[in-house]
Amino acid sequence: MAADAVGNWTVEVGAIVSRGDIDREEEFARRLDALHEIRRFNQIIKTNMERACTNKSTTGDPDDAPAELVRAHRASGLISVQLDALDLLANPASAMSFTPRPWVFYRTVDKIVPIYRVIGDNRDVRIRLSGTSVSDAFVDQRTIHIIPSVFIDNAVKYSASGDMVDVHVCDELRENRPVITLQVTSNGPAVSEAEERNLFHQRGRGDAARAVTEGSGVGLTLAKIVADQHKGWIAASQKSIGLNKAEWTFTFQIPRLGPSPPR
Repeated sequence: MAADAVGNWTVEVGAIVSRGDIDREEEFARRLDALHEIRRFNQIIKTNMERACTNKSTTGDPDDAPAELVRAHRASGLISVQLDALDLLANPASAMSFTPRPWVFYRTVDKIVPIYRVIGDNRDVRIRLSGTSVSDAFVDQRTIHIIPSVFIDNAVKYSASGDMVDVHVCDELRENRPVITLQVTSNGPAVSEAEERNLFHQRGRGDAARAVTEGSGVGLTLAKIVADQHKGWIAASQKSIGLNKAEWTFTFQIPRLGPSPPR
């Protein structure tokens, strides 16, 4: 599948970037060009799937189309998210060159959650979005979606069949400053304190995580890059709920524009 191929290439790109393999830069550039071609082809698929969903919908809402069409449309969105992450992984410095624009962050999360339900359904893991926020934040729309994508992807990946992933967005104060808060809570393998401190560093996957499922180990690193880009705050915490099992909460806060929430 295309999504699997992109995931495998993400792992390889991470290895190249982390060890600075200059001898393979040209080969890497060719593969990146090929991935950009995949992006172009995927955009064609995505556009046509959206049209097909709209045509098959009785209400005009693409999500009301037959389930198979909706899943295919969301899968193309999932590939787009992976390609965006790969672009950032290849050139992290690009995150610092952007013109901030006001944007309702909740809209990004609301768009990402249905995309990851494609994976959740395959693993019998439900994703629940709660909370609300109508506040703007200064964002780079090329990258801001990477944070909820990485949080939700990890949550679904490490959840067991029948588990629930809770995604919550709200406006609040942090150190008397107005922020928008995203929290993703789920169950997963417990890690040592040292591994927990290393989560946002490249190749920061713990031994327990590696035993549960495969992964590139760079997703949270990318989320940290995007958080820094937006002058935000990012953190992870675990609470033991059994032998080698923990409830995990991943948090991202971004400075919010507009008035403070009522107390």
